[in-house]
Order: sequence, then C-alpha cells, then structure tokens
Amino acid sequence: MKLVVIIPAADRKTQVNRVLRHIELQQRRPDEVIVSEPDATHVEPYQTTNFALSYVFGKKGSSAQRNRALERALDLSDIITFFDNDFRPAGSPSSYST
Repeated sequence: MKLVVIIPAADRKTQVNRVLRHIELQQRRPDEVIVSEPDATHVEPYQTTNFALSYVFGKKGSSAQRNRALERALDLSDIITFFDNDFRPAGSPSSYST
C-alpha cells in the first residue's frame, strides 16, 4: 500500500524541514512526501533517503496548494494525508524535544 503525505506551505522553510525530520523518525514512513509551495524561493533544500521527496509550485493559497499536490498524488498512492507545516507527528520518545 503506497502512502503519500502532502504538506502545503508558504514562507515556512524551517517549519517544513522540521516536519520532514519528524517524518523520518516514523516507524511507517510515507513512500513519498509532496511539499506544495508558491515557488522555489520558499524551499530550503532537504536531503532524505527514507522516502521520496518532491515539490510542486504554483498559485499561493491553502486550497490551491492542496489541490495542486493532490493532482500529482492521486495516481501515485493508495492513501493520501495532509500535514500542516506546523504539525509534529509523534516519533520515538527521544524525538519529542526536536
């Protein structure tokens, strides 16, 4: 079963990368994470080997950004979930302070 996480964001480089670090700590990591941003200036590069990471760019706005990423994810996944850029999924107890 293929799991895709979508993170719509704007002007939240540090917060998005913090969410990505927390996703890396999950027991069941997604197969892909799609970050939807207005443009590349909103992205701080992030390296991961635990899941595929891609970015989509376009019109700013929560609905527009979610829909743009959803269009990409529909044919790639069995399960799609959205994470806000300030969401912190629980990981191991040692990860709670990061």
